[in-house]
Amino acid sequence: MPRADPAGRLRLSTAPPALPFGGGLVLIVVLSAVLAPVIAPADPLDADIQFRLHRPTWSAEDGRRFPIGADAQGRDVLSRILYGRISLFVGLTSVLLGGMVGVSLGLVAGYLGGRWADAIIAWRMCSSPFRSSSWPWR
Repeated sequence: MPRADPAGRLRLSTAPPALPFGGGLVLIVVLSAVLAPVIAPADPLDADIQFRLHRPTWSAEDGRRFPIGADAQGRDVLSRILYGRISLFVGLTSVLLGGMVGVSLGLVAGYLGGRWADAIIAWRMCSSPFRSSSWPWR
C-alpha cells in the first residue's frame, strides 16, 4: 500500500527481503510441477534395469541422459522429482491446515484471554515437539 514520506511523496512500502525470495521459490516449485510434462527429460515411470543407479550424465552414447542420475529401478530421478505433485499437495495442505488451526487458537486465546489463553498456550507448549525452544520467556 502506498504511503507518504516526510517530503509528501508517495512511495511503495518495501517488503522484507525474505518475502520475494520465498515467494520465488514457491513459484518455481509450483511451476515445475505444473510444467513437468513439458520440461521433464523422461517419463518418471519408465524403468530400465540396465540403467539402475546410473551416474548423472547430460549426454550419453545410447541416447539416455540422467541429469541427476537414476534410481535403483533405472528411472530418471529428475523426472520423478518434477512429477512430485502429490508431495506438493500434501505439503501445501499440511501448512494450510496447521495455519488455520494456529490462527483459530490464537484468535480464541486473544478474545477470551485469562485462563482460556493460559490453557491454550500450555496445551500448545506441551504438544510442541521442540519444547525447550518454544517457551517464549526463556
